Amino acid sequence: MASFDCKSKDALEKEMLTGFAAYSLIQATMAFAAIKAAKKPRTLSFSYALDTFHAYLPKMQLATSLVQVAAIISEMLDTIARSLIQKRKKKRKSQPRVLRSRATCFPFSSISRAELNKIAA
Repeated sequence: MASFDCKSKDALEKEMLTGFAAYSLIQATMAFAAIKAAKKPRTLSFSYALDTFHAYLPKMQLATSLVQVAAIISEMLDTIARSLIQKRKKKRKSQPRVLRSRATCFPFSSISRAELNKIAA
């Protein structure tokens, strides 16, 4: 949902609702996987869960019975539960919001990051 291609307000609304529904579906899947594996949902990787969900969709579509679908979903939840986010060793310092070369709504920087950090501190 980085950008929208809609031209009407209604289409934009539908696209946003669809995006929020998809996000909620992945979050719910992560929550089920965490409960099944006795882990905290916030320790699981969202991008890995999304990729896993996309990988298992064709298998679910080819399933011929509900028992097969349930087995595939159980396997998918186990796979998602293994996708832990690694803990960072130390907290990163925040950086000033500027870009050096690309056009954006943030101002361009003409000095180094080190000098910007000194100014921001």
